[in-house]
Order: sequence, then C-alpha cells, then structure tokens
Amino acid sequence: MRIRPEGKNRDQEERYHAMIGDIAKQVKFMGRLWDQDDMKRLLVDAFAEAMRQAGTPLHHDGRVVPSIDGRRIVQLGIQTSAFYKKEASEFIEYLFAYGAENDVVWSEGSK
Repeated sequence: MRIRPEGKNRDQEERYHAMIGDIAKQVKFMGRLWDQDDMKRLLVDAFAEAMRQAGTPLHHDGRVVPSIDGRRIVQLGIQTSAFYKKEASEFIEYLFAYGAENDVVWSEGSK
C-alpha cells in the first residue's frame, strides 16, 4: 500500500483548461497569440518556476535539457495529469493571478 496525496479531480482539470483557453485567446506572448496547448506549456513552466521560487516545488518537477541534436532546449517532466489536488488548486490560483495581471476576462467555465 502506498500513501500519497490525493490526485487532482475532473472539476479542477476542466477549470484550469478553461482558464488556459481564455488566456490563450486574450494574452499575447512574444507579440502574438498562441494556441491553447502551447500556452498551457508556457503557463505550466511559469507556474513550476514560481513554485520552486516559493520553496515548494512540484512533486514531479521538470527539467530543461538540450535536444538530442543540441540545437534546441526541451522541457521534460511536468505534466498536469500528474498534479496532486493541492498542486492543481495552486495552479488555478496562479492562473487567476496571471489573468488579473493581464486583464483576462474569464468565461463561464473559468469562474
């Protein structure tokens, strides 16, 4: 038997995906809008760094490594599917803060 923190639930997952969708439609990064999958990767990376800086890294923290051919950088390890319930809650709070800083208008699914 393994005892570990409770995993995220479907409601949390639906909420943060809706929030990421709202951000992707409204917030430019590097002068352009990004699709939801790309914005999710950017936001998860920023969230993971914020958690590291706070002294509470994600339980499955990522790492950045050079690509096999050495021409790019690849982010490994961070998957929202592995979030604990507490991490998913903190991610939602992070997205609310990010949205407030960037004047995001939330859709019904994000509230």
